[in-house]
Amino acid sequence: MFFAETVYVNTTPMLEWLLPVAATLAGMFSVAYSLRFTVDVFWGPQADDLPRTPHEPPHWMRVPVEAAGAGLPGGGHTSGVVGGGLSRRRRPASGWGENYPSTAWRYGTG
Repeated sequence: MFFAETVYVNTTPMLEWLLPVAATLAGMFSVAYSLRFTVDVFWGPQADDLPRTPHEPPHWMRVPVEAAGAGLPGGGHTSGVVGGGLSRRRRPASGWGENYPSTAWRYGTG
């Protein structure tokens, strides 16, 4: 959406050409930096000149992350039950009746 907005800007002719080019270059550099960072962190050489030896976090620092990870699968099923109920209540007001498309509920399109 960021790139599309730069294309449809109504301003001076130079900026109408320069903004999409600048946005494209900025996007390319951000992808290149992200790829370089990911490769260096996960596949790069292991750091050996650290002031202290890294260790696993204490148990209570991992509990919130583990609880969130455990709740994610159940959250997907719960949203279907709750969203389905809300969708049924919304159908008469929308004018769609029983032919209410599920994509309209999820994505706001008809």
